[in-house]
Amino acid sequence: MRLVFFVFLGAIAFIIIGGLMLSIWLVIRIRFWWLTRSINQFKQSKTDSQHKKKSSKGVLEGEFHEIDKKDL
Repeated sequence: MRLVFFVFLGAIAFIIIGGLMLSIWLVIRIRFWWLTRSINQFKQSKTDSQHKKKSSKGVLEGEFHEIDKKDL
């Protein structure tokens, strides 16, 4: 009779501890997913702004007119 009681008590403890470990693992996993998502969004926005800066620095547009010496 005692053996059945201790097996039942052990099974319940196993389920409770397993559930707690699963819950903790799930919270940590979601937190890391959220952090990596935030970091990737930051990197993406930073690279987008760098591309805009590079393209605006490298190209200079304008018009020119040739002036003959006799016009001066």
